[in-house]
Amino acid sequence: TGYAPAGDSYRVSVTTLEMVGDGGVFTSVEDLALWVDALNKDRVALGLNAVLESTVPLTDGTANSYSFGQGIGEYRGVRTVSHGGSFVGYRTQITRFPSEDMAIVVLCNRADASPGTLASQVADVVLAELLESRLGGDEGSRPSGSASTSRPMVVEEPESFVGSYYSPELDVEYQLSIVDGVLRLRAGQGIDAEVYQVGEDRLLSGRLELRFGNASEERDEFYVDAGRVRNLFFDRVRN
Repeated sequence: TGYAPAGDSYRVSVTTLEMVGDGGVFTSVEDLALWVDALNKDRVALGLNAVLESTVPLTDGTANSYSFGQGIGEYRGVRTVSHGGSFVGYRTQITRFPSEDMAIVVLCNRADASPGTLASQVADVVLAELLESRLGGDEGSRPSGSASTSRPMVVEEPESFVGSYYSPELDVEYQLSIVDGVLRLRAGQGIDAEVYQVGEDRLLSGRLELRFGNASEERDEFYVDAGRVRNLFFDRVRN
């Protein structure tokens, strides 16, 4: 059963539509583990991965990181193949690291969960030694994996970002607050991570990139990019 926030509690959030395919497939972590292992080892069909993971530039020449329903990218210098999903009270994320023969599967039954962030946190632990060797020293402790290529830095003037922001599309509230002098992003029990700055009006937290309006204006709204999901609108909650 899926759930969505309802004040201080939760309400059941499921579909009553008869569906097949998208939104109508039921599986388990165990079954998905077998599936991603077969994909990593190219056992589904010999040579299939080369096709599924191929990308074609857009017509204007812009690089395209989306291929046959999968996001092709990297996390802290390690190549990833990933896909996330959301439907009513369910949130999911599969992130594969083919070169390391590893994959992370996250299934959540809460609409305020952030499986992409959870997958990144698991990767930080499981791949700790590898990530440190790839990036070296303190750099290995910095989050990455976003579409942004700027180097993450400590947030300047974090007070200007503090507040609660609501997404009517997701029915989720994000909170930006300062804890021990550090700006953190929180939402329900699924997201609680430090926030870094990757541009004058862009923040990065795990695999979430927050794009605010012009830095000279009041920071009353932002858009979130999370892998293949982009432009999720959040508006500041006013008392």
